[in-house]
Amino acid sequence: MRRKILINLIVAFIFFPIIMIAIKYGDNIVKGDYQYQDELYPNLKEYILGLLYRLVYPIISVFFLLFVLIPFQIIKDYIRNKNRVISIFGKALIFFGIVLCFFIIVGSFTNIWLSPWWENYVYLLAATVLSVVFTPILYFMIDKYVEGKPN
Repeated sequence: MRRKILINLIVAFIFFPIIMIAIKYGDNIVKGDYQYQDELYPNLKEYILGLLYRLVYPIISVFFLLFVLIPFQIIKDYIRNKNRVISIFGKALIFFGIVLCFFIIVGSFTNIWLSPWWENYVYLLAATVLSVVFTPILYFMIDKYVEGKPN
């Protein structure tokens, strides 16, 4: 149980912001172009701190933990307690569904439905990328060790 809690906290507060920054601003980091909109940062550390500030760092990680990682862990534990085995592909589909539901709920408040339907495909792509990235991380850091133990 401690392993699940610790790994989920590490994923939410370390891996999630790093991956979000790498997806959106990775090309700037590789090129050494530390500019965000009209601000030019002198070094990589200040650039990443500025990006974390714009990601609303601790709040977005708490939301990711509460609304994605914890429900994902609860669903996996429920399936495991029913003595059913779920493949990593099935876990990725569950993660994809949770992220997609989160986008739909948040989109209801942020009015993403006002934009044309073809512009909302980016959310499907984002949910796919998040599930493809985080499911193996969680599998190798939690599930591989927990599933080997009896209930």
